[in-house]
Amino acid sequence: MILDRWRWLFSGGFRCFFLGGAIWAVSATGLWLAALAHGTGPAARGGLFWHGHEMLFGFAGAAAAGFALTALPNWTGTPPLAGGRLAAAFALWLAGRAAALAAGSITPAAAALADAPFLCVLAAIALWTAGRAPGRAPLPVPAGLLVLAAADLAFHAGACGAWPGGRRLGLVGATHSYVFLIAVISGRIVPAFTRRLLPEGRAASVRSRTGLDLLAVAATLGTGLLDLAGSRSALLLVSPAAAAVHLVRWWGWRPASARRDALTLVLHAGYAWLPAGYALLAAMAAGAPLPRTAAIHAFTLGAMGTMILGIATRAGLGHTGRPRVAPPLLAVAFAGPSVAAALRIGAELAPESWRGAGLAAAGIVFGAAYLAYAARFAPILTGPRVAPPAS
Repeated sequence: MILDRWRWLFSGGFRCFFLGGAIWAVSATGLWLAALAHGTGPAARGGLFWHGHEMLFGFAGAAAAGFALTALPNWTGTPPLAGGRLAAAFALWLAGRAAALAAGSITPAAAALADAPFLCVLAAIALWTAGRAPGRAPLPVPAGLLVLAAADLAFHAGACGAWPGGRRLGLVGATHSYVFLIAVISGRIVPAFTRRLLPEGRAASVRSRTGLDLLAVAATLGTGLLDLAGSRSALLLVSPAAAAVHLVRWWGWRPASARRDALTLVLHAGYAWLPAGYALLAAMAAGAPLPRTAAIHAFTLGAMGTMILGIATRAGLGHTGRPRVAPPLLAVAFAGPSVAAALRIGAELAPESWRGAGLAAAGIVFGAAYLAYAARFAPILTGPRVAPPAS
């Protein structure tokens, strides 16, 4: 029985990486809360950079792997990674998390050797998969993964002292890479899933315009590059435009049409954090009393946290042959990352005496959402398919 569950766990990238990522989201969040409250544990030894790295490259890195190793083979018609090769890729991810748990006990160079290979290998697999079907290859996904791998290398170069400022650039670069991936992937899936909910005569009201899609991606790339360059004046000009473009794009997808389908509504909710994040970035650049972390957590907790939970749930159901209907527990949990983001941003604006409570509340709500996913989907992701995939 246990051996069978291991076989199923490594029969598809969405299984091991979405489950492992959810468990790490709960674990890393708990370790960070312990560091804030008691100053103990690996998160306390690693500090803010530990927290940023493990959420962006640990938790979200697993989510990126689960998505890429499932979606790219589907989109290109190529065989997915499975079995021993998938287990080896997952072991690389686990090595990075082991290094994170050993923070303070191993050197930065040893941590880099343990952690950095995973995203490099993932990017190489994505490029290889795309290269096998060049006519249909979704190149932005491998490109985004390459940038993530480079950002992780920059982070470790900074941690080792080889690149002053490398850790900050790595975290900022990774954040904007995920925003880029969300912008690209959402344009492919969110309007399509929304149209399926509507009668044939109303499906055309969900608009997906190529020009607007390209403009949104260009604004995303431009704002990310300017943020990396530290050009505050240019950021003030570009980020409001990015907020407006993403808002218009999202509104054209008719989010109200998904109000009765939690699996699609959660994707709309996640995407809505992109214009919110760019608006906060613009306000910060304009001199408003907002720290950069307000925009960062709109992008990470809000957009990434919500989108990952929604996509992981949809994949966990559809690719194991189950109807794509959100379980009641998950339908409630879908609100968790957005609530956590609002609490985290609110904590930045609250009086100092309330800030600790706001940070703790945000972490607890976020962790509870992913704990709900892990508890509900562990038997599903380690078990057999129950029927042909849902349409």
